[in-house]
Formats: sequence, C-alpha cells, structure tokens
Amino acid sequence: MIIILKIALRNILHRKGFTAIGISAVVLIGIYLKNELTYDQATPGHEHIYRVINHFRDQAYTCMPFIEYYGTSADSQLMFLDLLNSYDEVEAATHFVPSQSAIGGGDQYFVETDGRRFVAENALYTNTGNTFQEIFPQNFLAGTPGHAFSGFNEIIVDR
Repeated sequence: MIIILKIALRNILHRKGFTAIGISAVVLIGIYLKNELTYDQATPGHEHIYRVINHFRDQAYTCMPFIEYYGTSADSQLMFLDLLNSYDEVEAATHFVPSQSAIGGGDQYFVETDGRRFVAENALYTNTGNTFQEIFPQNFLAGTPGHAFSGFNEIIVDR
C-alpha cells in the first residue's frame, strides 16, 4: 500500500500541470453538482416541482413552448396549461417568463405606485397568478393574493 502511495505522489509531483487540471475539474464539477442539488430548495415542495424548458435557436428558455410565442393569446397559453393539468401525474401547472431573459425582452420595466416610479428588477410575467402563488408562495409586502391576481397588469412586490 505504501509503495502505491509513493508512486502516486511521484506522479503528482512529476506531472504538476495535469494534476492542477484534474483537481480544478473535480472542484468545478463539485461546485456544479452543489448548485444543481440545492437549486430552489427554499421553495416548499421543491422535490415535486419540475420545469419545462423550451430550446429555441440553440438557446434554452425557462418557459413552455408555444407555436408563436409573441402572437400566442392568453387563452392559447391557458389551453396548454389545461392540457398539462389533465395528466394524473400533474398536480398543478403554471407559466412564467423572467423579464431578464431574451424572450422576456431584457428591458427595464417601471412600476408606478403612490406617485413613485421605480425600476422592477427580476420581474416574472405570468397569466396564471393563483397557480403560481400555489407553487411558488410569495411573501406579500402589501395586498393579498386575491387582489393581486384579480386583473390585468397587476404586480406583486416581495422580498
């Protein structure tokens, strides 16, 4: 056993470049796995949540695929969600688009309330607010879920 360790140590010292590359690869794989295995663990029931990803023009979007995304009506989007919900294995389905993604426009969005205007960073768009709240509970700073999802162009501000 000691002979094997001596040989391994000599090889490590003799091939420092390959050793550094190997150790770097192991560290990077470890960081990647930690990120993948701890993602969204703050969300209640995270082990039962799955994300449908759309690959379009060699880019991955965190959204469900629609035939014509920009031309798809809210009713068409809801029909797709109803189809997903028709499967016994699906407890609930929601749709959202991050504003910072390419499909979300990546632009700055402004929110105006009580005469003040500010930039809304990291906004999510959804037309299934109640289901989104059920899957990803938000901490409301003001208002209630019933009011926030009652109309068009409503916003939730959370921590």
